[in-house]
Amino acid sequence: MVVVDPSDAPVSHWALACPEPADGGCAVPVASRFAVVGGDVYLGDQNYGRLFALTLDGGTLAERRGFSSARGPIDACPVNPASQISNAIDVVGAP
Repeated sequence: MVVVDPSDAPVSHWALACPEPADGGCAVPVASRFAVVGGDVYLGDQNYGRLFALTLDGGTLAERRGFSSARGPIDACPVNPASQISNAIDVVGAP
């Protein structure tokens, strides 16, 4: 995820990835759709149905819910036990 200024110059970025060191215990996320609400960004995971929540804090993207937060990502669409996958197909922001 990249934030750009009005002249399209990158200001901040955030990468969706398993925490280091990846010991095989991380369900690898794949970015899908996202929504922006004010200074917050909600990014869907098309592999496991999770939502990662970011905030633009002083010009820097910071993770609010995800692998580096105590509460973890939002479990928006729990994984189907039969298929072992879930897809957050779309994300819509509402004020």
